[in-house]
Amino acid sequence: MLYSIDLSMQAANSRLLLSILLCLFFVKHLFAQGNAIEFDGVNDRVVVGYSSDLQISGDLTLETWVNFDGVSENHMLLSFGSAGENESDNFLYYFRFNTNKSLLFLWEYGPGVNQSVTSSASANINAGEWHHLALVRDASAKTVTFYLDGGQLGAVQTYINNATGGGGAVLCIACDVGNAGTSSLDGEMDEVRIWNKTLTSTEISTIYNDEFSNPTGSSACLKAYYQMTDGSGTSLTDDSGNGNTGTLASGPVWTTSSAGVTSQTAINCSILPVELVRFTALFQKGQVELRWQTATELHNAGFDIERSGDGRSWQALDFIPGKNTTQIETHYTYADERPLPGLNYYRLRQIDLDGQFEYSGIVSVDVGGADNGIRLYPNPASGSVTLAFETAYFGAAVFYLYNAIGQPLKTEHLSLEPGAFRTGIELDGLPAGVYLVEVRYGARRLQRRLVVQ
Repeated sequence: MLYSIDLSMQAANSRLLLSILLCLFFVKHLFAQGNAIEFDGVNDRVVVGYSSDLQISGDLTLETWVNFDGVSENHMLLSFGSAGENESDNFLYYFRFNTNKSLLFLWEYGPGVNQSVTSSASANINAGEWHHLALVRDASAKTVTFYLDGGQLGAVQTYINNATGGGGAVLCIACDVGNAGTSSLDGEMDEVRIWNKTLTSTEISTIYNDEFSNPTGSSACLKAYYQMTDGSGTSLTDDSGNGNTGTLASGPVWTTSSAGVTSQTAINCSILPVELVRFTALFQKGQVELRWQTATELHNAGFDIERSGDGRSWQALDFIPGKNTTQIETHYTYADERPLPGLNYYRLRQIDLDGQFEYSGIVSVDVGGADNGIRLYPNPASGSVTLAFETAYFGAAVFYLYNAIGQPLKTEHLSLEPGAFRTGIELDGLPAGVYLVEVRYGARRLQRRLVVQ
């Protein structure tokens, strides 16, 4: 009997051991073992000389897989620019993992004038783990979205000025191109992709864990793709087929990687009918001047200019003919000589020759003349908004935020003094829509519409 029990236990232990070995086998083979580059965190880097392919000041997506040796220090991921402070030397993109586990994206729009955004949430990353990091800049909407392992990290961030210049720049992988000798990623890197396209959240979640089986088969929006397939030597091949080969400098070494678990066909990024790079609204001399700029146009019939007083109901103001097909940068202007009192919203309805159309992002401008004194900017907003107004009142006030059916969603108590008042209001968690902002003090009620994107 005891012998029989002992055999059963041995059999059970054998089955358990076999199960463990099988699990280890499948875990080991879940990831395709490939190559990666290991950097020392001091001066290791990969440098790609200037290429017009990489001089991307508009729509942009950056992706990479990383495995940090430690997470208590900054880690440079990608930077394209130069150490100079001339317009032609500007940083067009600078992607970094911060000591607080947030992601930083920086660029310049004038000689040494910086614009930057930081993820509103920290990345759940530990040392010794492979993770996919990405960012998407939408130059038309002026937004930046960060991603961790295929999912959005924090709120969409807004900004004011798009990148400019970059003509004298180089790409530095795993380092700060402005200080390449002393700043580098400390850990391993694999699967670097650079696009001049705003990948959607669906596209990011679909491709983040995949390598491309036909990288040269995608269209021109994949500007550089480093699969790290070389495995040895000092050259890093650009697998996009665009020839943006990198050179390993100061001693990074080749190693193995578990990034990129499966293989799929590259995203088809066909040329857009119109590449809109800028759209602005400015109030001056009693009228609103709209300006927009296209980098290229394909079969573009033109633009309907639409205006709204609430961000929901739109009125067509005029039609501006396009250039049909051109590869030359084109500038357009339009003057709204009779804007609405208060806040005015504008958008473009770009129409193809075959009748298909697409809307631009929304811009807004406050022309004054309304019977309230509140200013909200940016408006439309995402993540946060600044509330500003002038007052002669001294004492307590209350801020209210209502939804479209009049329900109060947010209340804050304010302390006013005579003069200019300004404060930031967080909007995290609010769905896109139109809201009403109200400030009450004394016998006054100041109101303003707010559009959340």
